Amino acid sequence: MTALSRPQYVPEDSFAWSQQTIASWRLSPQIQRIDYDSRHEMAQFQIQDGETTLAQTRIEHFAAIVLHRWPKAVILMVELFVLFLGMLAFNALPTQLAKLLGRQEWSEGIGLLVGAAFAWLIHNRAVRGLGKLRRRHDSRQALQMIQTLQKASAQNEFFRDFYRGQQSCLSRVEGGNLQGQFWLDLGVTIVVSLLEGAAIFYQVQQNPQSTEWAILSSVLPVALIWLAALLQSDRADFADSCAELISDYRDFLPDGTISQEQTLRLYELDAVFKHFTAAIPSEIKTVKGARANARSEFSQVRIEQLEAECIQDIEERNEKLRQVLQQLPNQFPMPQKFDVAGYRGFEIPSDQHNAWQNNTEQIAQEVVKLKAEAEEDYDLIRARICQQIRKWQRIKTEAEQTRSRAEKE
Repeated sequence: MTALSRPQYVPEDSFAWSQQTIASWRLSPQIQRIDYDSRHEMAQFQIQDGETTLAQTRIEHFAAIVLHRWPKAVILMVELFVLFLGMLAFNALPTQLAKLLGRQEWSEGIGLLVGAAFAWLIHNRAVRGLGKLRRRHDSRQALQMIQTLQKASAQNEFFRDFYRGQQSCLSRVEGGNLQGQFWLDLGVTIVVSLLEGAAIFYQVQQNPQSTEWAILSSVLPVALIWLAALLQSDRADFADSCAELISDYRDFLPDGTISQEQTLRLYELDAVFKHFTAAIPSEIKTVKGARANARSEFSQVRIEQLEAECIQDIEERNEKLRQVLQQLPNQFPMPQKFDVAGYRGFEIPSDQHNAWQNNTEQIAQEVVKLKAEAEEDYDLIRARICQQIRKWQRIKTEAEQTRSRAEKE
């Protein structure tokens, strides 16, 4: 059989290997030679890989937008500016109407409040409508990019599955944006803007000013409000939406590891893939035999790995014991020798001799205790690893038997 790359099962390394393996399947021009069941399994991985790839791409795209999001203080300043502009520009007609209704004493205040309300209505609806339009454009642009890449790629089943996964992921996360209706918000905004502009134009023309001044007076406030809405919709509304979408897309990102069962499944599928597409014919004649051979090889890899892991764990536990034993004298400090009148320096008083003896016994007892605990840990490590080794030995034996039967059929 064509030699397979044997991944040492380290979750992070195996994840990178799995991503490379899934991507390599798409590049083969001989996909149709693979049996239907295996091809169907591979297609599921292509769909998942498409979802992951799109999620990573969209998160990077949205992160760049969120980076330029306005702080709340800037948004507040823009909204206060809009209210102030509305109070100045849109107060004339409401003031006159209030006077006609007999509210002479309240007419100025009513005019300011109604003018601010109209400005707020225009601004708020424009922000919402432009935000929906911006989100729809961005999502549709992403969809068009996927379709363009699909047309430019090799036209095989796995590439179709890969891009189908991307389109499915985009529809699930950004489906609301793709179908977003913005005409109502923008329609209301445009109508109110035209009415306010016409009202200002009418009011200014009542005074002896030029027509150009009347046009400027009616257009400028509305244009400033729309400009503020355009900026806020991009730097606040759309940026906030992007932050939410980043959170949604994170659900499609793997955690960077892969289980050994999933690795084994991919290893088997890769063996089948190479069985059908390798330039040099395989010694194994059946798909079942190719899967069994891959399972046997992977089991051997895990057995060797677990044996090395057992040795490493015991060495680490032994090193920990050695360090603790070195620190024991510091935990049980010996009394210092001292000279007493009538005694020579090498003679030790009986009370100190007893203290030293007690300390020595305590240290000896602690050493025995620590070594006993270490032996228990050694036994637990061996038992845990041996249990896993027996599991993989059983899988290997069954795989070898399956391969033997498959080759005889």
